[in-house]
Amino acid sequence: MLYIPRLFQNAWAGLVRLHKLDDVSDSDITSIIDNTYSLQDTKGINRVIDRISTANDPGNFKGAAFEVEYATSRSIDDIIEMGADSGIGQPGDIDLIMREGYKKVGYELKDIDYSDWTKYQNKFANQNVGLKKLVEKETIDDYTFMFKDKPPQDMINWLDSKNIPWDFV
Repeated sequence: MLYIPRLFQNAWAGLVRLHKLDDVSDSDITSIIDNTYSLQDTKGINRVIDRISTANDPGNFKGAAFEVEYATSRSIDDIIEMGADSGIGQPGDIDLIMREGYKKVGYELKDIDYSDWTKYQNKFANQNVGLKKLVEKETIDDYTFMFKDKPPQDMINWLDSKNIPWDFV
């Protein structure tokens, strides 16, 4: 029997619905519960759980799951907030804000299907503009688009041509 922490009790119905989808496995569900449990005291984790539990497709689930996975790979003590409302539209939220030395660094975390990455160009460009505004407003000091896997070379060329700071896990 799967133990569901209190943190996820309100999200249980959404997880059950996602589990019925072919692309969300038992291990995906278990991993997200375990990783999220380790972040239970992190500011904003409830917003991330709400997004996970209301995801209507495996892609949205996997995107939010990557946010949690990446956050748990970092020093939890250095996490300032997850899913912080940007207050500016694009991006709607800042996936992760970390304390790195004396800087507050915002991360826009991406786990995307690279087979048709060009459909994300406008979204990424708009998010980049928004993140620059957040730096100007001193909400964050710096930012990076962090990808789960290395992007293809044509996407790397495009990101670099648009001066979008990026890295991959």
